[in-house]
Amino acid sequence: MDEEQDKKIKQQKLDRRFVLVFCGILIIGLVYLLSLSLQWEIFHPIRVLGPGAFPVGLIITILVLTIWLAIQVLTGKGSSAKLKNHIDISSVKKGFFLLGRIFITISLMQLVGYVIALMLFTFVELRFFSEKKMRWRSIFLCMFILPTAIFLLFSFLHIRLPMPIWF
Repeated sequence: MDEEQDKKIKQQKLDRRFVLVFCGILIIGLVYLLSLSLQWEIFHPIRVLGPGAFPVGLIITILVLTIWLAIQVLTGKGSSAKLKNHIDISSVKKGFFLLGRIFITISLMQLVGYVIALMLFTFVELRFFSEKKMRWRSIFLCMFILPTAIFLLFSFLHIRLPMPIWF
């Protein structure tokens, strides 16, 4: 009984440390994004808000909520301080691998353009990381239709997406 309780306490300490480290990394990333997004036009002379208002507001909201979570975990007060379930390392790894694939896709967009990068991302996600295994025909249909439809939608709205460097 004592050994089980000691194991539970160690797991709770590990969970708290993980949440605090994650909050710290998130805060650093959000401050960096905020410094980049402040260069955008937040207020527009004709309209009330400019194109940079939404990203700045979203970043500030996430930053405030992350700081609030970190304070609750540090002080041990509040409903967020007590985690209901222990953090499952395998699900955390899946999330970080997905984040890595997204960053690789964003990096590829500068080289091969939006459509090709999203086609590769869709193929990798559906073929290797999908819970339900799909047939090849379905994978190729999704791989071509999804990025093309999004590209056409954004073109219709006159929003430029990344093009390959050779264009």
